[in-house]
Amino acid sequence: MIRTLLWVWTLWVVVALYAGEATIGLILEKSIALSPVPPHSTQRHTTSDYAVTYHYNNIGLRGPDFDPNVTYDALLIGDSFIFGTGVEENQTITGLLTAGGLRVFVAAEPATNPPQYLQKSKMLATWGLKSRALVVGLFVGNDFQGLADKDISELLSASFAGAAEPYTWRSFLALQRVRYIIASARAKWLKNALFPHDFERRMKFYDDWSEFFAQGDPVMTAQMRNVSPSNVDGDEFLRMAQINDETVAKGAALLEAIADASPAADKIVVLLPAASFYQRQYGGAYEKYMQQLRERLSTRYHVVDMHAFGNAGLYLPHDGHLNVAGNRCVATAVGAALKGQTPPRCPVPAATK
Repeated sequence: MIRTLLWVWTLWVVVALYAGEATIGLILEKSIALSPVPPHSTQRHTTSDYAVTYHYNNIGLRGPDFDPNVTYDALLIGDSFIFGTGVEENQTITGLLTAGGLRVFVAAEPATNPPQYLQKSKMLATWGLKSRALVVGLFVGNDFQGLADKDISELLSASFAGAAEPYTWRSFLALQRVRYIIASARAKWLKNALFPHDFERRMKFYDDWSEFFAQGDPVMTAQMRNVSPSNVDGDEFLRMAQINDETVAKGAALLEAIADASPAADKIVVLLPAASFYQRQYGGAYEKYMQQLRERLSTRYHVVDMHAFGNAGLYLPHDGHLNVAGNRCVATAVGAALKGQTPPRCPVPAATK
């Protein structure tokens, strides 16, 4: 009787594990983690500031198709600022650099930060991406959020080699996704660690970007379409952006790992301030942290600090992202840095003078 119960229990566990593997591996998870957007899809993004269209490439990122047989002049990595939220593709930093004769690949996704930048850079390397230069955009406004009290050691050492491997029947038999979920949960709940993700959660696709980001939630969708800018003093900005000694050190460590893993000859990091910096002229603790960043990152990168070159007129009035002039400003700065030149100060757009 006991032996029979043990066999039934074992059979039940095996069936449950493989049912879980089938659900996770074939339904809930994608085999790559570069973007939750389906390849070659199109979305509209409409807010009080703009109405634009996003076109995605063969791996679900905005911009030209990925081609492992091409040696790119520059690989751009970042969040929505490098992605080009709020402007058409030919007005983005990537589009402007491309129009200037450069072969550029961009791996940027809204609502991401340095852990995802490291992930994307290493995963693209496993897929064979080759680039003469690496350009990382660091948005000071939110790229340090979520790093406090987190263990990043496993993330820093991860190879992401599994991202290059297709999901096959061998993966299924090995319970690859179940083991991955268990390891991820263990890192999150027992170690309070940022786990290196080899896979991307599947998301229901919507043609409307705000609805997609909110996953159909009508309240959140409305909020995404009608955002309000933050115009706060320096101390409040640091609190909201979660900038402190710990997060600056961890953010810098993640960017150093990106540089160390890249074979690119030229490495550039662009520090992108929030619009409120120009409106309030932060100093004190804010400038202390920016100086820490500049000093530490300068050991790996050519630091292009847009605090010195930009102005408040380069941002959308409500959304807070770069407007057309702002994208042009950053593209000009990156182009100058790629040539070893000092970027020029960006003019204040006529409409904001």
